[in-house]
Amino acid sequence: MKWFNDAKGFGFTVCGVFVHARNVISGELRSGSRICFDVKEGGKSPEAVNVKVIR
Repeated sequence: MKWFNDAKGFGFTVCGVFVHARNVISGELRSGSRICFDVKEGGKSPEAVNVKVIR
């Protein structure tokens, strides 16, 4: 994760993919977390789904 805002529940990956807390299926997101995910087309930009925190 490039950055993640806990209060708002969203952030962006290093490659610019939008991540929302509702799409996390395992782990706890934080800025700097390593994640794996699938990508779907979102409203404004690609969105991460099925997000798993690796560490």
